[in-house]
Amino acid sequence: MAGMTDYTGVSLDDILVHLREWKEYTERTIVELEQLKEAVHDAAGRLHNSTRMVDYIDYFTGLFSRFASEFDRLIREVPTGVRQSHVDAMRAICDSSRLEDDVCLQFKREHINRHIEDDSLRYKVVDETYGKSRGLLDNNLDLSNLASRLQALIGTSIQTEVFQLKPNFHGIGVDFKALFRKYARFVTRK
Repeated sequence: MAGMTDYTGVSLDDILVHLREWKEYTERTIVELEQLKEAVHDAAGRLHNSTRMVDYIDYFTGLFSRFASEFDRLIREVPTGVRQSHVDAMRAICDSSRLEDDVCLQFKREHINRHIEDDSLRYKVVDETYGKSRGLLDNNLDLSNLASRLQALIGTSIQTEVFQLKPNFHGIGVDFKALFRKYARFVTRK
């Protein structure tokens, strides 16, 4: 159910994993909507008001591109220290996603709740366009819960120093947890 994920006690490392997943899902949705836009252009003569469908897709690909940029910024900045601006950014994406519900409902009234001569276009183009955009918006409602957890972590950062000067036999220590985190981040970027 949208907006119901519990982030109580989730670590900052896990939050970063989730932010990367949100960014990837957002970017994947943008690509899928662009492909659907091509399908709308190809079937323009068989769809009701294809221009409005293209406008709808353009609107959401623009919005989702801004979301992806914000996720990218959060992924870069949060490891160095959680700030109130990060919490505010997540809440802004969540609020924006909630407010776009009216745009989706208008699309549904104009395009889904009407007869289409070529019923294959209903699923392949019309329903998919609605489903992709609405699915991402619903998914973003969980950011409200994640923002609450991040609020509790303000000032927290992820230690990234792998080698540390410590008083030990050799004078240099290795933090294997930090080394593993760096390795995991390196692997997930590829």
